[in-house]
This record gives sequence, structure tokens and C-alpha cells, in this order.
Amino acid sequence: MSVFALAHIGFVIGAYAIALVAIALLIAWIVLDQRALRRALAPYESRSRGLRDLDGVEP
Repeated sequence: MSVFALAHIGFVIGAYAIALVAIALLIAWIVLDQRALRRALAPYESRSRGLRDLDGVEP
């Protein structure tokens, strides 16, 4: 018996395809959000260079 002879193989393949697209979109969203946050926080990081932390330890 072939795998493609199953009655609902289209549904199974479709479900896996949708899950794969959803996971890829989530990964892309996380990567893009991380880049945006790094750009937004860059001015604060450059201003904090050379300053001591609250506990007295240099960053």
C-alpha cells in the first residue's frame, strides 16, 4: 500500500505545510523584532559606555 493511497493524505500534507509556514513566520518575526530592538537600544548603549553600574562594577 502506498502512502499516497491513504484517504486523507491531502489533509495531512496541508497541515504540515501550514505548520511549517507558521513556524517560519514566527522565526522571521523574532529575528526582525530583535534587530529593531537592537537599533532602538543602540543610543542608550553608547551613552552608557564608561559608566559604572549601580553595584560599582564596570560593564
